[in-house]
Amino acid sequence: MKRNITGLLICLLFNIVVNDMFSQDKNNESLKKSEWIATNQIGFSTITAKNILKTNALIFEGFIGKEFSLSSKTSLITGLEHLRLKADYIDDSSQEYYLNNYYINVPIYLRLVVSDRNEKINLFVDFGIYGSYLYKSKIENEASNFNVTDKGLGLNGGLAVIIGSRFKLDDNISFSIGLKSKADVFTNSNNENFEFKLTDFYALQLGLGFKF
Repeated sequence: MKRNITGLLICLLFNIVVNDMFSQDKNNESLKKSEWIATNQIGFSTITAKNILKTNALIFEGFIGKEFSLSSKTSLITGLEHLRLKADYIDDSSQEYYLNNYYINVPIYLRLVVSDRNEKINLFVDFGIYGSYLYKSKIENEASNFNVTDKGLGLNGGLAVIIGSRFKLDDNISFSIGLKSKADVFTNSNNENFEFKLTDFYALQLGLGFKF
């Protein structure tokens, strides 16, 4: 049932993109410029390591990338993203540990704009996938002087959605605000003891767009 619903949504989005591309004005100069996008996200997530921990975490995320216009209402966005996660948890012996994880992500989003992107204010919805590389994980316990850092812990991948508004300041600069949610769908850890998985990721997003 879930596969059927997912397939139906993909077909619907595909039809929207194709119809909009064929109906757009081919001479619209504003669509010929790609926009650079820089965003910052701050929020919360749940992090799980099977049989070891499940706790809430504070997240800080930054993205820089490029938006490629497909039509007046659709575009593709991709780039590089850095995520830092901070959490604490208590083990079976009542010892408190502090966790810091660092990720490099590569997302790919399809953006659907509710109104024409040439308007001063428009609403957008981003649907996408991402690949995530956990390049560093640090666990500390001050009482026992425990400090372990692991590197190159493996790949994760998942789905993301962003709902927001973009405000055009002029023809070349825009400001955006939105809400982002995502979750890991699969994990592939190089560490048998810690296979981290992110779920229930919710963040406030603030961004700037530039055209050159």
